[in-house]
Amino acid sequence: MFVREVVVADLSRELELSMSVESTGLSLMSIVPDFTEYMCLVRALLQQSFDSFNGEAVYDREYIESLHHILSYLHFTLYDLLDKIERCLRKLEDKVRLINEDRLIVLLWSQYLVILKELNNTSKLFNNSEVFWQKLSQRKLSLSFVIGIYAMSCDDYRWINENKEVVINFKVRRHFTMRMLEEAKSENKEGSYEILIDRSNLLEASSEYIFDKDPALLRGNMLLQFKHEYATGPDVLREWFFLVYREMFNPHKALFVACPNDQRRFSSKFR
Repeated sequence: MFVREVVVADLSRELELSMSVESTGLSLMSIVPDFTEYMCLVRALLQQSFDSFNGEAVYDREYIESLHHILSYLHFTLYDLLDKIERCLRKLEDKVRLINEDRLIVLLWSQYLVILKELNNTSKLFNNSEVFWQKLSQRKLSLSFVIGIYAMSCDDYRWINENKEVVINFKVRRHFTMRMLEEAKSENKEGSYEILIDRSNLLEASSEYIFDKDPALLRGNMLLQFKHEYATGPDVLREWFFLVYREMFNPHKALFVACPNDQRRFSSKFR
């Protein structure tokens, strides 16, 4: 209770102060890590209690009342902080319309994403994520602006992708895509995956290298070379993709056939 009264109350107060022109945001940045740790602990304890209830464990009345009190306070905290974050984003929205984003880097705004991530996780406890996303959809401009600057890792934007149509624009989606491609490449611990393909037996040889392989390996650095040829690199890999797709849809192989009502669609004869 002491942590709750200090951390949550201080965070709520600092969010109010962050809307002022004089605020540097330093106090808010020092509180957010404590808030994150506290919320993770509370959610874990509540989830443990929920699981115990499902297991038909027996609890006394005092414990039930205590749990109800925690849930009530957590529900109040969720909507109080969500309302303040929405107001902070509304104030930021006025600035976004007037400035060049390349010149505006304020560390305070990075904490908005951290807080929203915790509030999103908390909203799931009450099965009311719809209210959370509806609130954010009102601040699509400023939220997309902050996401584009500060969401740099998968942990930063995985929760946003749950409802990306509501809160982000095309520019941010492109930013996410490029970040995910970079992370997928860096996750390849085995180095380059070397592939040697015979052009005369392209589809069958390619299948041997692809089928039953670890997807993480295929997302990494694929080093492809055609048999009896010296060229390699991105252009050779791009050519291989093109040739494989062309062979897959080769009408003489009949792996896929065009749909009679729509020639742009194909179906496989293998079910």
